[in-house]
Amino acid sequence: MARHAVIMAGGSGTRFWPWSRRQLPKQFLKLGGDRSLFELTLERIRPLVPPERTLVICNRDHVDLVGRLAPELPAENIIGEPVARNTAPCIALAALIVQRRDPEGTLCVLPADHHVKEPARFQQLLDSVLKGAEANDRLVTFGIIPTHPHTGYGYVQASEIVGHADGVALLGVDQFVEKPHRSLAEEYVTQGNYYWNSGMFVWKARVVLEELRQYAPDVLRPLTELAETGDHLRTGDAELERVFQDLPSISIDYSIMEKSRRIVLARGDFGWSDLGSWDSLEDVLAMDNSNVTIGAPMILVDTRRCVVCAHDRLVACVGVEDLVVVATGDAVLVAHKDKAQDVRQVVQKLEADGRDEYL
Repeated sequence: MARHAVIMAGGSGTRFWPWSRRQLPKQFLKLGGDRSLFELTLERIRPLVPPERTLVICNRDHVDLVGRLAPELPAENIIGEPVARNTAPCIALAALIVQRRDPEGTLCVLPADHHVKEPARFQQLLDSVLKGAEANDRLVTFGIIPTHPHTGYGYVQASEIVGHADGVALLGVDQFVEKPHRSLAEEYVTQGNYYWNSGMFVWKARVVLEELRQYAPDVLRPLTELAETGDHLRTGDAELERVFQDLPSISIDYSIMEKSRRIVLARGDFGWSDLGSWDSLEDVLAMDNSNVTIGAPMILVDTRRCVVCAHDRLVACVGVEDLVVVATGDAVLVAHKDKAQDVRQVVQKLEADGRDEYL
């Protein structure tokens, strides 16, 4: 029985437009450092899972890019999805591949575009949870202890301790909750038994496939039939492309996590952020006089609590507060920080208007 890692790198990162584009989405950007979020994710997992047992599921257009950023990965471990179908099909595909290689293999599922401030603490917790998953048939989700009433995250309500994994308490899960409004988020934090939904999981491949078979057969059955008829679970396979096109687009939360009775929660406190929008950079990057700045030189006069990012051009801000200002070679974004989550509507408008040159 071996450990495996699945890195989900197929997101589009539309809320980080105009830096995040189809050819270089958020997970491959260097947001405040010299390495991309994807590279940092691989770095965090490397002490626990070797490259030969690390799978990356990405958009098929990014297979070559992943190979360049992670040359240590075997080529057959980089799987390009022909079309985005959310996390349930992604995880089902990865679990089938792992089970074929290692019938009792345990795997951790990690998004490629998150930030972890304290990687050593994260690795210690993940190691313990992996040991626990190797010894039982639970599905473990990581719940982040909230530091403030964040309205951009989903929450998980947990109850009493139902077990342990190498000394780490595992809590029963009562419900998954959508992103709340401000007053409800404040109530969640006050109650103390609500956690940010991190979208990180640990389980045996066999166990998650059993739950998908029970609760999401329309996701798993076509992929299982494909796996049984030959070596189709690989990038560029025509049959995989045909089947994937017809799969439902559904998250792992909706498909099984909200239904399964095997779910438990491990509490995490390691400086986590999903970096969901431009304003979230305030949580992870150093500020200069209350402003976050990335990129080219800029001039900020009487400017407070702004996020300002630029490529290859001077940006000047005078007398403004609480703005996001992002400039690239062909586009400029100006938004109030309170509306940073709505940047994806710009991308939707560009798609509707056929302005592919900006996507």
